[in-house]
Amino acid sequence: CEPCPVAMYCTGGRSAPRLCSAGSFANVTGLAECVECAAGTYQKAKGATSCKPCREGHYCEAGASAPLPCPGGTHTNATVMALGLPMTSVEECVICPEGTFCSVGSAAPTPCAPGTFNPHTNATTCSLCAAGTYQSDSRATACSVCVLGHYCSRGAVTPIPCASGTFGGSTGLGKAEQCRACPPGHSC
Repeated sequence: CEPCPVAMYCTGGRSAPRLCSAGSFANVTGLAECVECAAGTYQKAKGATSCKPCREGHYCEAGASAPLPCPGGTHTNATVMALGLPMTSVEECVICPEGTFCSVGSAAPTPCAPGTFNPHTNATTCSLCAAGTYQSDSRATACSVCVLGHYCSRGAVTPIPCASGTFGGSTGLGKAEQCRACPPGHSC
Protein backbone atom coordinates (compact mmCIF):
# COMPACT_ATOMS: atom_id res chain seq x y z
CA CYS A 1 0.00 0.00 0.00
CA GLU A 2 1.15 3.54 -0.71
CA PRO A 3 0.33 6.66 1.31
CA CYS A 4 -2.40 8.84 -0.11
CA PRO A 5 -0.83 11.84 -1.98
CA VAL A 6 -0.97 15.49 -0.85
CA ALA A 7 -4.13 17.37 -2.00
CA MET A 8 -6.02 14.06 -2.13
CA TYR A 9 -7.83 11.66 0.16
CA CYS A 10 -8.08 7.88 0.07
CA THR A 11 -10.97 5.84 1.41
CA GLY A 12 -8.88 2.67 1.43
CA GLY A 13 -8.99 -0.67 -0.38
CA ARG A 14 -8.72 -0.57 -4.14
CA SER A 15 -10.24 2.91 -4.43
CA ALA A 16 -8.09 5.41 -6.32
CA PRO A 17 -7.02 8.63 -4.58
CA ARG A 18 -9.54 11.47 -4.99
CA LEU A 19 -8.91 15.21 -5.19
CA CYS A 20 -10.04 17.26 -2.23
CA SER A 21 -13.22 19.15 -3.11
CA ALA A 22 -13.54 22.93 -3.10
CA GLY A 23 -13.79 24.21 0.47
CA SER A 24 -11.27 21.65 1.74
CA PHE A 25 -7.56 20.81 1.52
CA ALA A 26 -4.92 18.16 2.30
CA ASN A 27 -1.41 19.43 3.04
CA VAL A 28 0.03 16.07 4.17
CA THR A 29 0.03 12.54 2.76
CA GLY A 30 -2.05 9.65 4.04
CA LEU A 31 -5.39 11.33 4.73
CA ALA A 32 -8.62 9.33 4.68
CA GLU A 33 -10.58 12.59 4.25
CA CYS A 34 -9.71 16.18 3.44
CA VAL A 35 -9.64 18.94 6.04
CA GLU A 36 -12.49 21.47 5.83
CA CYS A 37 -11.40 25.10 5.42
CA ALA A 38 -11.71 26.89 8.76
CA ALA A 39 -14.23 29.69 9.19
CA GLY A 40 -12.67 32.88 7.85
CA THR A 41 -10.95 31.06 4.96
CA TYR A 42 -12.04 29.55 1.62
CA GLN A 43 -10.75 27.44 -1.25
CA LYS A 44 -12.39 27.51 -4.68
CA ALA A 45 -10.11 24.95 -6.36
CA LYS A 46 -10.19 21.18 -6.10
CA GLY A 47 -7.02 19.40 -4.99
CA ALA A 48 -5.73 22.24 -2.80
CA THR A 49 -3.03 22.12 -0.14
CA SER A 50 -4.26 25.17 1.81
CA CYS A 51 -7.12 27.66 2.13
CA LYS A 52 -7.06 31.39 1.36
CA PRO A 53 -8.01 34.17 3.79
CA CYS A 54 -11.44 35.73 3.29
CA ARG A 55 -11.56 39.08 1.44
CA GLU A 56 -12.66 42.49 2.74
CA GLY A 57 -16.39 43.08 2.35
CA HIS A 58 -16.95 39.32 2.51
CA TYR A 59 -17.31 36.57 5.09
CA CYS A 60 -16.35 32.89 4.91
CA GLU A 61 -18.13 30.20 6.87
CA ALA A 62 -16.39 26.87 7.65
CA GLY A 63 -15.93 24.81 4.47
CA ALA A 64 -16.43 27.83 2.16
CA SER A 65 -15.61 27.36 -1.50
CA ALA A 66 -15.94 31.13 -2.15
CA PRO A 67 -16.13 34.31 -0.06
CA LEU A 68 -19.73 35.50 0.38
CA PRO A 69 -20.27 39.28 0.07
CA CYS A 70 -21.78 41.33 2.85
CA PRO A 71 -25.36 42.11 1.73
CA GLY A 72 -26.27 45.51 0.32
CA GLY A 73 -26.68 48.06 3.11
CA THR A 74 -23.86 46.49 5.16
CA HIS A 75 -20.06 46.54 5.11
CA THR A 76 -16.94 44.92 6.59
CA ASN A 77 -16.66 45.00 10.36
CA ALA A 78 -13.62 47.29 10.81
CA THR A 79 -13.17 46.24 14.44
CA VAL A 80 -12.89 42.57 13.52
CA MET A 81 -10.50 43.37 10.64
CA ALA A 82 -8.37 45.70 12.81
CA LEU A 83 -7.81 42.79 15.17
CA GLY A 84 -6.55 40.78 12.19
CA LEU A 85 -9.51 38.43 12.39
CA PRO A 86 -11.48 37.27 9.36
CA MET A 87 -15.23 37.64 9.12
CA THR A 88 -16.91 34.25 9.54
CA SER A 89 -20.65 34.96 9.25
CA VAL A 90 -23.14 37.42 7.76
CA GLU A 91 -23.96 38.58 11.31
CA GLU A 92 -20.51 40.22 11.45
CA CYS A 93 -21.35 42.57 8.55
CA VAL A 94 -22.09 46.06 9.93
CA ILE A 95 -25.15 48.14 8.99
CA CYS A 96 -24.32 51.20 6.89
CA PRO A 97 -24.93 54.49 8.78
CA GLU A 98 -27.09 57.48 7.75
CA GLY A 99 -25.50 59.77 5.17
CA THR A 100 -23.76 56.83 3.48
CA PHE A 101 -24.56 53.79 1.34
CA CYS A 102 -23.13 50.30 0.97
CA SER A 103 -23.43 48.22 -2.18
CA VAL A 104 -23.09 44.42 -2.05
CA GLY A 105 -19.60 43.44 -0.81
CA SER A 106 -18.65 46.87 0.55
CA ALA A 107 -15.46 47.07 2.56
CA ALA A 108 -16.56 50.41 4.07
CA PRO A 109 -19.49 52.82 3.81
CA THR A 110 -19.42 55.27 0.90
CA PRO A 111 -20.42 58.85 1.83
CA CYS A 112 -23.33 60.35 -0.09
CA ALA A 113 -21.95 62.81 -2.65
CA PRO A 114 -22.91 66.50 -2.67
CA GLY A 115 -26.36 66.87 -4.25
CA THR A 116 -27.51 63.61 -2.64
CA PHE A 117 -28.64 62.48 0.82
CA ASN A 118 -29.66 59.43 2.83
CA PRO A 119 -31.61 59.72 6.10
CA HIS A 120 -31.71 55.95 6.69
CA THR A 121 -29.35 53.23 7.88
CA ASN A 122 -28.83 50.04 5.85
CA ALA A 123 -29.11 51.83 2.48
CA THR A 124 -27.71 50.67 -0.86
CA THR A 125 -27.94 54.10 -2.55
CA CYS A 126 -28.27 57.79 -1.81
CA SER A 127 -31.14 59.85 -3.23
CA LEU A 128 -30.80 62.98 -5.36
CA CYS A 129 -31.99 66.18 -3.71
CA ALA A 130 -35.44 67.08 -5.06
CA ALA A 131 -35.92 70.12 -7.28
CA GLY A 132 -36.13 73.19 -5.03
CA THR A 133 -33.51 71.82 -2.61
CA TYR A 134 -29.73 71.43 -2.61
CA GLN A 135 -26.89 69.87 -0.63
CA SER A 136 -23.28 71.06 -0.87
CA ASP A 137 -21.84 68.66 1.73
CA SER A 138 -21.09 64.97 1.49
CA ARG A 139 -22.48 62.48 4.01
CA ALA A 140 -25.76 64.42 4.21
CA THR A 141 -28.96 63.11 5.75
CA ALA A 142 -31.19 65.87 4.31
CA CYS A 143 -31.22 68.63 1.69
CA SER A 144 -31.67 72.37 2.32
CA VAL A 145 -34.45 74.47 0.79
CA CYS A 146 -33.26 76.67 -2.09
CA VAL A 147 -32.72 80.27 -0.97
CA LEU A 148 -34.46 83.48 -2.16
CA GLY A 149 -33.32 84.79 -5.54
CA HIS A 150 -32.08 81.38 -6.61
CA TYR A 151 -33.34 78.09 -8.05
CA CYS A 152 -32.13 74.53 -7.47
CA SER A 153 -32.69 71.77 -10.01
CA ARG A 154 -32.84 68.10 -8.98
CA GLY A 155 -29.50 66.97 -7.51
CA ALA A 156 -28.26 70.55 -7.03
CA VAL A 157 -25.00 71.05 -5.18
CA THR A 158 -25.47 74.79 -4.78
CA PRO A 159 -28.26 77.32 -5.48
CA ILE A 160 -28.08 79.01 -8.92
CA PRO A 161 -28.93 82.75 -9.03
CA CYS A 162 -31.94 83.81 -11.09
CA ALA A 163 -30.81 85.38 -14.38
CA SER A 164 -30.32 89.13 -14.74
CA GLY A 165 -33.70 90.82 -15.25
CA THR A 166 -35.51 88.18 -13.16
CA PHE A 167 -35.99 87.52 -9.45
CA GLY A 168 -36.95 84.65 -7.19
CA GLY A 169 -39.67 85.87 -4.87
CA SER A 170 -39.90 82.70 -2.80
CA THR A 171 -37.70 79.92 -1.49
CA GLY A 172 -37.69 76.42 -2.97
CA LEU A 173 -37.67 77.28 -6.69
CA GLY A 174 -36.80 74.19 -8.74
CA LYS A 175 -36.06 75.59 -12.22
CA ALA A 176 -35.01 78.81 -13.97
CA GLU A 177 -38.49 79.26 -15.46
CA GLN A 178 -39.85 79.84 -11.94
CA CYS A 179 -37.79 83.05 -11.62
CA ARG A 180 -40.16 85.92 -12.44
CA ALA A 181 -39.55 88.89 -14.74
CA CYS A 182 -38.54 92.07 -13.00
CA PRO A 183 -41.59 94.39 -12.71
CA PRO A 184 -41.58 97.78 -14.43
CA GLY A 185 -39.79 100.51 -12.48
CA HIS A 186 -37.46 97.99 -10.75
CA SER A 187 -34.05 96.56 -11.52
CA CYS A 188 -33.13 92.93 -10.93
